Amino acid sequence: VTVWENPIPKIYLNDFSQCQNVQNFIFVDSSFINVGPLNSVWDVEKVGIFTDKIINPVFNEIGLFRINLKSYSLNNCESSIDTFIHIHSKPQAKIFSSDTQFCLNNQKIDLIDISSNLSGEIHKRYWEDESNLITDSAKSFTSIFTESGIHKIKLKVISDSNCIDSTYQYFRIFPLPKADYTVNDSAQCLSSNDY
Repeated sequence: VTVWENPIPKIYLNDFSQCQNVQNFIFVDSSFINVGPLNSVWDVEKVGIFTDKIINPVFNEIGLFRINLKSYSLNNCESSIDTFIHIHSKPQAKIFSSDTQFCLNNQKIDLIDISSNLSGEIHKRYWEDESNLITDSAKSFTSIFTESGIHKIKLKVISDSNCIDSTYQYFRIFPLPKADYTVNDSAQCLSSNDY
């Protein structure tokens, strides 16, 4: 009677969680057996079946997904192992402002972060205008522009899973008009005047 050895399954993953919009997974079949080569069959939930030793799956959904690896010897002895990876949602950065056009009279521009995230919370915010950068987690931001023209304010949000998104809003600042007038004559008769 010949008893063949079962493979010892092992998976190497470069990461157990990544953001949906920035995926760079590397899964390596590190299974071993004392005699002979091994064949791999990966079953990646919501992605598909793979037979390569190294795979780079891309997930189109967020959530927790099972990765199953089966290793086969030349004698069809089989072993398998499961692991799980987590795909986090990318936050959606969004700015609210009551208007995008203002006059240059030291008008305060108040902005509110109305960003959202499907899974998790917004952990950090970075507001940036042409004069400063604020790195706290305040949901609101106030800016005052001292020159007319087109100005940009940027918001970058980071979720509690370190997923990132950013957006910006342009504002048009109009110069103040200069009051001026001319009189066609500074003195005229009471009965026939035409100013």
